[in-house]
This record gives sequence, structure tokens and C-alpha cells, in this order.
Amino acid sequence: MNSSWVREASAVLRKEIASELRGKHGLVTSLLFAVMTVSALGIAAAKSPPTPTLAAGMLWVALLFAAVVGVARTFLIEEEQGTGDLLRLWANPSPVFWGKTFYNLALIALVAIVVMPLFALFVGVQVVDFGMLFAGLGAGCAALGVAIGFCGSLVSRSKSQAALAGVISIPVLLPVVLLGVGALRVAFGDPSSLGWTSILGLAGLATAFAAAGPHLYAAVWKQ
Repeated sequence: MNSSWVREASAVLRKEIASELRGKHGLVTSLLFAVMTVSALGIAAAKSPPTPTLAAGMLWVALLFAAVVGVARTFLIEEEQGTGDLLRLWANPSPVFWGKTFYNLALIALVAIVVMPLFALFVGVQVVDFGMLFAGLGAGCAALGVAIGFCGSLVSRSKSQAALAGVISIPVLLPVVLLGVGALRVAFGDPSSLGWTSILGLAGLATAFAAAGPHLYAAVWKQ
């Protein structure tokens, strides 16, 4: 990792942060969707507290909706605004991918920090294992951020971005959600012993998407 790579990735990250501070589209949209989803789930679970497995699934629904709405546009918006060609002239694909991915990870982590206390308050779920909760959310957010960036980068040059992103995201995000539920249900009191196995699986998925993402983005970048 040379200094020029770090400078380019840092510049892309700063550009994404500056764009967010000016427009506040990604963060505000993600938080609104997350809060609305948690509120609806809280109303649905008002009379009967959910089981640990159901509570884990409900939390992941909120995180997934928020991430898909706000994060995928990080890669798609360049072509929509007509700035993709300028970015291709200025930078290399790998630091662009990682600069945007680091921004995605920060955005999802911030959403998770806001959503988790609201979820516990509205739904009434009890956290039994805080270590498992933090590890599951950390690994899950990492895998989710890289996976959504992976999907967005693949369809960034397509004319039917939204439709293709939805089709590609289903098989990519499904194992992330399944492993995320497996980790959080243990944190919420399920006696299963597979919590750390699920966290290792999430770490493995994040590593695989992180390894393949820059190379596939470079191939799409040249088209």
C-alpha cells in the first residue's frame, strides 16, 4: 500500500463526507428508514415480546433496509450525476472502491449505534450477552457495508442500476443476514452455541467481498 493509494482513497473518503454534509441524503435517508422500521416493529411487538431469534431477525430487517437505501447509492450516484468520467480520469479504481467502502462502513456503523438503543426501547428486547452483541453488530455491519458496496460497484455502469442492484443483492446479502441473525439471537438470550461461529462467518464474508470487490470494480471501471 503506497502513499499515492492512501492519498487517493483518503480524497475519495473526504469527497463522500463533504457530499454528505452538503446534501445529507444518505445518512438522513438511512436513519429515517431505520427509525420508521423500528417504530413499526415496536408497534407490532407491543403485546408480546419477541423471541430472541425473532428479535434478531427484526433488528436485521431495520439495518438491512437502512443500508440498502443509503449505502448502495454511494457507487450509483456517480453515474447519475455525470461525475463518473471525471473520477475515472482523476483516480484509480482500487482507492475509489475503498474510499467509498470506508464511507459506507462509517455510515452503517452510525446507523447501528442509533438504531440499537431505539430497538431495545421500542421492541422491549433484553440483551443477555453484550460482548456477543457488539461483536455481532461489528462483524455484521462490516460484512453488510462491503457486500452492498460490492453489489453497487458491479452495476455502477449499467443503464438499469436499480433493477440489477436488487437482483444481485439478494444472493449476496442473504448469507450476511442469516449469519447476522445467528449471532444476535445468542446476544438476545438464545442458548445456541453457534454465536461465535456466525461471527467468524461474517468476518469471512467481509474478507471475501473485500478481496474480490476492487478487482471486479476495476473490470467494470474500464467499460
